[in-house]
Amino acid sequence: MNTCNGCLLLPDSDGFTKMLHTILGRSRRVAMVAERVVDASDDALYRNGLMAYVHQLKKGNNKTKINALKNEGF
Repeated sequence: MNTCNGCLLLPDSDGFTKMLHTILGRSRRVAMVAERVVDASDDALYRNGLMAYVHQLKKGNNKTKINALKNEGF
């Protein structure tokens, strides 16, 4: 995140795009791992709570991708 902030302060769109790709890739990986944990869990309350966060993360990723496509040709 600090690198993204630095790229925003300096006019470095290539660096920002690269960092945005990295962050989105890592957040997708976090969502995939969380879904696997949910699938292996027997506790319904835990599963539902964690899946709520996973859905928020995926929704945020999609919004970020859409805005990046509009603004930078991501």
